[in-house]
Amino acid sequence: MDIQTIIEKCKRGDCKAQYLLYEAFIDMVAVVSERYSLDEPSAKDNIQNTFIKAFSNLHQYDDQRGHFQTWLKRIAINQCLAEYKKRGKIFFTPSLAEVHQDLYQDAEFEFFDNNYVHEKIKTAIDALPLGYRTVFLLSVVDECSHKEIALQLGVSENTSRTQLYKAKKMLKNKLSKWYIHSKAI
Repeated sequence: MDIQTIIEKCKRGDCKAQYLLYEAFIDMVAVVSERYSLDEPSAKDNIQNTFIKAFSNLHQYDDQRGHFQTWLKRIAINQCLAEYKKRGKIFFTPSLAEVHQDLYQDAEFEFFDNNYVHEKIKTAIDALPLGYRTVFLLSVVDECSHKEIALQLGVSENTSRTQLYKAKKMLKNKLSKWYIHSKAI
């Protein structure tokens, strides 16, 4: 059964179809929720609330406007951001600094075990201050524009750019220290 058929059955209240839809997308929603949530219990709550919102608003989904996965991913991200705002947990450091350089231009990494490198990068991203991490994930991972980020977070586009700049700078410093340490061993 294809996704569109499952969605149509879900709209008619078919519980089996809802379970199939849940099973088809739980992994993607879990990854998004874990990426944006502060801790594991929050991630689990965000997963549950994402599916509740998706099933409650399934009548608003229009396959002519985009893929279901994209629609559901946006709900998951918005759910996590709403949770941040509810808790008052997003902190931004306003600055008018302009982004004038690409922080990745001079990054030098040899070939390490991909899983090891992936884990180091994930750890470095998770260690970023929440405001930096949120903007970084929205911009780099989810490919949102600064305009979209500004609207979602209620900040200026310049604040979004500055937060991304500072996040990249902090990541570069952390990963460079790790790289230098790894080369010395």
